[in-house]
Amino acid sequence: MSEKKMISRNVAIALGIICMVLIAGVASATAYYAMTINDRDQIISLTKSTVWVSNKTITQSEGDTTNWFFNADYAGYVSVQVYNSTVPPQTEVVYNYQGVNYDQTLDGTTVAFPVMPSNVEIEVGNAPIDIVIYNITTGLQILFAEKFTVTIIYNY
Repeated sequence: MSEKKMISRNVAIALGIICMVLIAGVASATAYYAMTINDRDQIISLTKSTVWVSNKTITQSEGDTTNWFFNADYAGYVSVQVYNSTVPPQTEVVYNYQGVNYDQTLDGTTVAFPVMPSNVEIEVGNAPIDIVIYNITTGLQILFAEKFTVTIIYNY
C-alpha cells in the first residue's frame, strides 16, 4: 500500500495567506492603473479643469490692469469671465512655448485662449473710454473707477 502524503495545516494556512496578499496586490494595482488611464483620458479630452482665480473682486481706474501668473502643465485653454463690468474689459494672455511667443488680447466679458505647457501671464484690464471728461473747476481729466469680479479657469 502506498502512503498518502499530506501537507501540514501550517503550510496550508501560509499558502492561503500568500494567495490573499497576491490577490489584494493585483486588485490595488488594477485600481491604480484604472485611475491613471481615466485621468489621462480626461486630459486628452480637455475635461479636467483647475480654477486659477475664483470670483476675485477688483477695482481699477480707467486703463489699469491686474496681472496673474500661472503654470500650465498641459495643453488646453483658459477661460476668463468678468462679471459686473460696465466697461467692456480687455484680457491679454502671454506665454512662450518652445521659442514661440503667444500674445493675444480680446475684449469682452467672457473670453477663451489656447495655452500650451508653459508659464502663463493673464492680464485683465479696464479698457480706456473713448470720451474724455474734465472737471469744470480744476480742469483735470476725470478717471472713472470700475469694480468687477474675475474668474479664471484652466481647462486641460
